[in-house]
Formats: sequence, structure tokens, C-alpha cells
Amino acid sequence: MPLPVLYSPGQKVLLRRCIKTVECLAPDNYYLDGFAERFVKAVAVSEDLIKKLSTNSRFEIHRIASGTNIFRLTVKGMEAKTFVENLKSKNVIARAGGPTPNDLMLQVNESLLHSSAAELESIFVKSLS
Repeated sequence: MPLPVLYSPGQKVLLRRCIKTVECLAPDNYYLDGFAERFVKAVAVSEDLIKKLSTNSRFEIHRIASGTNIFRLTVKGMEAKTFVENLKSKNVIARAGGPTPNDLMLQVNESLLHSSAAELESIFVKSLS
């Protein structure tokens, strides 16, 4: 089962389109060049977001053992399914999943570079209602 992902609707695909060639799954170097630097920045945004969400009593953050880019978010007082729909209405895509109906599994990726942690925190808080 693939892990749920937090990403922006306009996120670019990492693989080139191809027509009838063996290179169909060859990575497009345009997106790979500089990936490590961009990912470090995305991790910094995610850490700031986690710190900000941790201060809100409606959110509980759970680090995943050996999960370098994955964390679980528990939304208190609301099912994750409803919270996800509220996020979607604000152009943030996430998927419910985890041990309880209130959990989301979030994965850090480059799409975090399109927003600041403060902007995302605001969206998450507004999505509680």
C-alpha cells in the first residue's frame, strides 16, 4: 500500500513521457539535478511545520521510527477523512491513513517548497472547522 503524500496539485512528474521506447522509465535529469539541495530545504519546511502544529492542542505529531521523511498527524476531535476534504478545498492534498480514523500519514517532498510552514499551518488550522 503506497504511503499518503502531501503535495501541491501542480506538482511536476519526475519521469519523462516517452513513446514506444525502452527509456520510458529514465529519470529526467532536469528534476534530479539539485534534488538533494531542494529536499534539504523541504525537510527544513516540514520540521518548522511540525514544530508549529505541535503547539496546537488539536494536533498530535508522531515520528515514524526510521521514517526519514514520514510522520503521522493525529487530528483530535475530527475524523481525518473530513479534515482531508477541508484541506483539499484549500488546495492541499493529503490522504487519511494510520491506526485510528483521526490519522494522516504525511510524507515530506519538494512540494513543500511552494509554501512556507506558516502558510501551511494556517491552512491546517482553518481546516479544523
